[in-house]
Amino acid sequence: MELAKKIVIDGSSVLRKHYHTSKKATLRFLVIINDKDCYLPDALFRCLAKLAYAKLHNEDGWVSIRDIEPGVGRQYLLKLRIEVKRIGVMLVVLPGLWYGKPNHYRLEADEVIVKDLSEHPDFQVRELV
Repeated sequence: MELAKKIVIDGSSVLRKHYHTSKKATLRFLVIINDKDCYLPDALFRCLAKLAYAKLHNEDGWVSIRDIEPGVGRQYLLKLRIEVKRIGVMLVVLPGLWYGKPNHYRLEADEVIVKDLSEHPDFQVRELV
């Protein structure tokens, strides 16, 4: 399994059925990781967008777990890594505890590109722009 080197937060949406349940189709958003398409549900897309935005706009790239998703941030980070693993890529999110920043996380990738998300349906993602 390869590490995530290039991450493009695209935000294009598509209706997709969940891969292992018979639930109705839900809106999923495009992220391109190492030139592979990965469609994430809204909460996981929002989580990854916040990590990417912090990497691009904060000096050290750290983001508080409370800013990622209040109450369930760690669960979403785990789900995000599992979802991305389905396309054969390992997403590296470093915990800040190792670096003297408890309750903070940082996305590790060589290149992060965030496309225009000003028209995204999620207001929390639009606020990042």
